[in-house]
Amino acid sequence: MAQATIRAAFLGLLLAALASLSGCSYGDKDRVPVAGKVTFEGAPVDGGSIIFIPEAQDRPKAHAPIVAGSYSLAAGEGPTPGKHRVEILWNRKTGKTIPVPGDEGNITDESVQIIPAKYNTDSTLSADIKAAANTVNYDLTP
Repeated sequence: MAQATIRAAFLGLLLAALASLSGCSYGDKDRVPVAGKVTFEGAPVDGGSIIFIPEAQDRPKAHAPIVAGSYSLAAGEGPTPGKHRVEILWNRKTGKTIPVPGDEGNITDESVQIIPAKYNTDSTLSADIKAAANTVNYDLTP
């Protein structure tokens, strides 16, 4: 029961953090659709996320989950036109369990970030988003 509660709390915090990445409400009519595929070492990323961070400071960030190697943002939810820095994150379970910090006696599945920093915290990825539907694919290597 405690492990399920911890997972639910973690999921709630993760969703709140992702929601905060969307930035200020710039104007949904200015946001354009974007979709694409993301692979790492030739395999589809499944369970990760992609974040579009505009060069223009006054524009909102946009993010989407990556499921079975694909992501999609509808018009009104996607990024605004222009150049963006792109971050891709993907935590994968290691198969090990670890103690829950601050919750003695409970354990949780260990997970680690498997996408190299050059694609997230130190990202070199970019996208030039057009004022129409966009397809942006990433084939990541170690």
